[in-house]
Amino acid sequence: MFKIKVFIFISLIKNSFCPCGKDRRMNEFEKSETQYKIEKIATLPSVINESSGIVMINDSVFWTINDGGGKSELYEVDRKGTLQSVIKIPNSTNVDWEEITLDKKGTIYIGDFGNNDNTRKDLCIYKYNPLNQTTERIDFSYLDQHTFPPEKKNKNFDCEAMFHLNDSLYLVSKNRGNKMVRFYKMPDKAGVYQLLPFYTTYVNSMITGASIDYKNEKIALLSYGKFYLLDIEQGESLHLKMISCVRFARNAQAEGIAYGKNDVLFVTNEQGTVFKISPKK
Repeated sequence: MFKIKVFIFISLIKNSFCPCGKDRRMNEFEKSETQYKIEKIATLPSVINESSGIVMINDSVFWTINDGGGKSELYEVDRKGTLQSVIKIPNSTNVDWEEITLDKKGTIYIGDFGNNDNTRKDLCIYKYNPLNQTTERIDFSYLDQHTFPPEKKNKNFDCEAMFHLNDSLYLVSKNRGNKMVRFYKMPDKAGVYQLLPFYTTYVNSMITGASIDYKNEKIALLSYGKFYLLDIEQGESLHLKMISCVRFARNAQAEGIAYGKNDVLFVTNEQGTVFKISPKK
């Protein structure tokens, strides 16, 4: 764990001074013309000691979770940082919770797929229905992982980012090994699935969170010091295209990102800060 914290610290320092130039060259996208205003709007309550994922319920309230080793609980927090409620997720264990997302029906998906050492064989997503307060389990493995752990350059089987679209869940790898981010797709129904990537792209920073903007068909990917925007094209299969990279140099381990209204993004970090990122008009 100490080695992991040191590695993250070095990544934070490095990305604080690292612009998006290499990402633009590798992905051939234009420099983002949109300018953003970044505001610190709240501090999370102490019960949320390592926020690792966030999803907006409405423009005033969000859900968040604690990282691995925390309680199997969901925390409702308003934009002032006030705790509104706590929900215990039944039939679940927080081995390494890293992400949370919603579908359009309000079903909550919690990703227990943190895998720093690339050794886990118990990766899963908890599907929680808040109406009847029941939990189903979605188990999965990476079909392209053959050794546990793989050699260092192939350590691409950690995940901290997930979003929901139509009837599917999409996972985004943390690209710890060779900086090639892998996207995986699985049904949003209980079962056991073996996954292969359907899309890969170069990202010069590790991905720690994801959120989808259904209205504008965009995905935001969070990393240490930056966030990335991708366009979505829907057809017989999902096509993604990296369109921009925006610096977010706050020298903290940001792991939760969620779209609100009007292209506004909300970000939480494991130090307990909530940020609002708004496009400048």
